Amino acid sequence: MSNKKRIPKSPGGQLVCSDEQMAIVEIRNGEVFAECHDQPSKVRKAFGDEQARFLMNWALERITGEERSLGQSISAEEFEILQSEHYEYTDSRGNEVIVEFRLPRTQASGGTATF
Repeated sequence: MSNKKRIPKSPGGQLVCSDEQMAIVEIRNGEVFAECHDQPSKVRKAFGDEQARFLMNWALERITGEERSLGQSISAEEFEILQSEHYEYTDSRGNEVIVEFRLPRTQASGGTATF
């Protein structure tokens, strides 16, 4: 099985990552940037609630570009971002950036990450 993330229309497409990777598609100034991200070993080696928290913080750091510690608390707003698999922000040049993503499958999440 693989971790897939559809690329929004115009241009459209699909990014295919392994189940253990996070799929991230960014649209900046009409250009698409798509990457598969490997989880750090500290995230992969954790278990249960700790693994879930580490995974969410690592993902939020990748998605938002803001530095985070793996053990940091997750706010309701941040949890909503992770559930929506969508994040928008304005970069330092004033450009709107749209981020679509799919979290990796983990022992903590239980399911598969496919579309």
